[in-house]
Amino acid sequence: MSDSLGLLDLAAAVPKEEWDARLLALSKRRRVRIISKPSEKRAQKERDDEKSRKDSKVSTLGENGLQKLGTRLAEAMAENEAPPPDEMLKNAVGKADVS
Repeated sequence: MSDSLGLLDLAAAVPKEEWDARLLALSKRRRVRIISKPSEKRAQKERDDEKSRKDSKVSTLGENGLQKLGTRLAEAMAENEAPPPDEMLKNAVGKADVS
């Protein structure tokens, strides 16, 4: 096993019992963050799949279909940005101050 930083070799040299102890200590913490990165082959496949999906959608919908979806998206975004009615806020559980 090898990688550019030699971390895989380092990890492989750590005994199983030590890994178990480290993972147990991590699991007792309130938060755990695991950061991973896909292999270059997997990342390229995902990029290719996404490009293929977009190209397929464009060819299926055509210019007119894309324009309709763009209009629909703009309308939905405008509706989502509208402030809630005062009546809704007055009846809220926390009784927000709407003055």
